[in-house]
Amino acid sequence: MRNVSQMRVVVGYLGQVRVNMSISREELLLEEHSAIREAVEALHRKHGARFSNAALDRQTGELSPYLVVTVNGVNAYEIKGLDTVLCDGDEVVFVPPLTGG
Repeated sequence: MRNVSQMRVVVGYLGQVRVNMSISREELLLEEHSAIREAVEALHRKHGARFSNAALDRQTGELSPYLVVTVNGVNAYEIKGLDTVLCDGDEVVFVPPLTGG
């Protein structure tokens, strides 16, 4: 049997994503060396339609191209996108597009 180490990351939701999720922050337990992609999959398993409606593209089932995902304040797409590997204690935040006038 393989001994799998785990890590905790903090997940934050802003704007309309926060409204849809009905929470602003949560802790997520993942296998060590997981990437953002695995975090998204874990959140989908945990929250189901609530997460899907808030963060996933309805046609593709992938993360909405309109969301910005940050890791410790840095846009994940400036690192390795959804393949950005997370570390214990990292903060992942889902940021929707801002609107205003």
